[in-house]
Amino acid sequence: DSRLIHLLSALWHAQQPQSADKWLAEYLRQSIVHRLLEAEGRAPKHGTHGKFSPSMRRLIASIIKENLSFQVSVSSLATVAGVSPSHFQALFARTFEMSVHQYVLNARIASAKKLMLDGVTPVQDIAMQTGFSSAAHLSSSFKRITGWTPTSFRALEESDGEQSEAMTQG
Repeated sequence: DSRLIHLLSALWHAQQPQSADKWLAEYLRQSIVHRLLEAEGRAPKHGTHGKFSPSMRRLIASIIKENLSFQVSVSSLATVAGVSPSHFQALFARTFEMSVHQYVLNARIASAKKLMLDGVTPVQDIAMQTGFSSAAHLSSSFKRITGWTPTSFRALEESDGEQSEAMTQG
């Protein structure tokens, strides 16, 4: 089976010591197992109505969430899902009701919000940890999506925290 040979070859390369794609190796292992089950007629196909199955949806969301600081390509995600990149994008849009780009951006912003709550991590560090190219890129994307700059978001969260603390002490 040529697809299985392709997956095994990709797994071998992902497991090499110089490879930065350790996460990909795990998902290629899962894809190989899925392909073997599929060959035996025991693997679930994509969900109904041209969407990913619930398990594939969880797997794709997990890959994206775990790799926010990296540029995860549509091709890599398509390989995991076992479909072409163009088919992947169509299935993704129907499953998640947004584009891959929008989903990744929303996930990065949500992660940045959590990191900002500590009030001390520099915005530049948060930008790097969440996959933005710079603090300015994070700030402009953050403002476009939330309506707040990172600084004003932090100030708002700090004032809400102080009000909550005052209410519990008084």
